[in-house]
Amino acid sequence: MKIRFFASLKDHFGEEMVLDNKTFSTGEDLMLFLAQTKPAAKDLLSKCRIAVDLAFVTNDSNLSGISEVLVMPPSSGG
Repeated sequence: MKIRFFASLKDHFGEEMVLDNKTFSTGEDLMLFLAQTKPAAKDLLSKCRIAVDLAFVTNDSNLSGISEVLVMPPSSGG
């Protein structure tokens, strides 16, 4: 699975993380794994959303068989 990170998440994880032979049942499982991997990012991750196939999904969405996930922090525009 490839996990791509945006904005301030790049400071913690870099632009992307590739996990060979690793899958997550849900988005919540993924976020928990990421928080355990980089505890300093835990608060930021709690505010993030995940996207699959260019659409946001909920944390209880099934991620089995998904090859790429985007993790996006909150943003504001103008």
